[in-house]
This record gives sequence, C-alpha cells and structure tokens, in this order.
Amino acid sequence: MTQVSLSTSTNFDGDSNALIEDQGTELTISLNLDEPAPAGGLRVFIDSDVEQIINRLDLPTFAFNPVTENINPASISTDFDNSGVALTIDEGATSASFTIPVFDNPEPDTTLPETFDGLVEATLSVKTSDEVSAEDAQNITGISEYTIDSSTANSTVLFADNESQLTGDTPTTEPETPTAPEPSSSGYDEAVDGDISND
Repeated sequence: MTQVSLSTSTNFDGDSNALIEDQGTELTISLNLDEPAPAGGLRVFIDSDVEQIINRLDLPTFAFNPVTENINPASISTDFDNSGVALTIDEGATSASFTIPVFDNPEPDTTLPETFDGLVEATLSVKTSDEVSAEDAQNITGISEYTIDSSTANSTVLFADNESQLTGDTPTTEPETPTAPEPSSSGYDEAVDGDISND
C-alpha cells in the first residue's frame, strides 16, 4: 500500500515556518509517496487542528491562478469547517505540491478573531479515510487507501498579521532620556546671586 509523507514550507525570510499577512508570504504543502500514485490518482486528506484556518489563505487568488505540481487544481476541496483539504495526486506521480498565499485579512475580525487575528499555530496532518469525521463526510469523499509515514505525518505552520507577533514584540518608541541642565559657564556670583556660605 502506498505510504504518504507531508511537509510544509513558506517563503518567510526567517527561522519560523510562518505566514505573515502584511508580507504576503506563501505556503507550500508537499506530499511524497513511496511508490507512484495508482491509476486514477491518489486522493489524500490533509486536516488541521484549527477551525476555519484554510480561510486564512488567499483562496480567491489561488482559484484564479493556481500553482500546483502533479495535482489537478479542480480536485482540491475544503472540508466542512474549513480546517483541511482533500486533493488528488496525479496518476504515476511520486510527489505533489501546491502553493497558496496568505490572505491579508483586515483587523479586527468580528466573525472569528481567535483564528483570523493575531498569531495562530496550526498543525497540518495527513489523515486516512477512516479518520474523516461524520460532519466532513459530505465534502470529503473518495479518499484513497494509503498508509502514513508517522515521522512526517504532521507539520506546523504559524499564521501572523505581522512579523512582530512571532516573538511577542510590539513596536515601541524609545523613551526620551532626561538631560541634565548645562552648568553655567560663568559660575556662581555671590554679589549677584546671593551669599551661600554666610561668611
């Protein structure tokens, strides 16, 4: 039986596997098979632990100009709560991928701010056909039989509005350092300023 492994990457210029809205970064989801996909292709389900996280990606741009390798864009569908996608890897292919930009969502979001605003960590996982939930069963159909490479079954992606959210930093203005008064160049004149010592 075909074994599937998953990896993700972004074009964020940093150490994190992150999607930054105000930088317009892109996510690439890659799948590798240990043997060529069978006749008719291999239909795979990828789900996450965050409801509606797929809607934090720019689906309209992807629909208009899809970037895929060995995947028919028309085969990609989302599940009931938009936490994951199903797709079909082309017959004979041993690898497949698709790339999609993050959606620059205006803040604050009034519908689901816990998903669409701020820093969100989402873990994407390959799921087998028996792991498709009852609520997803209408949208996610025809999942093929395959096994999953347990060492590469999951991949975590960070979603953020801006880069500062990755470290928890917020832009601040440096406080002004108080300056000591400049000493008088002429010194203290008792005749003018008054007696100090009472001598």
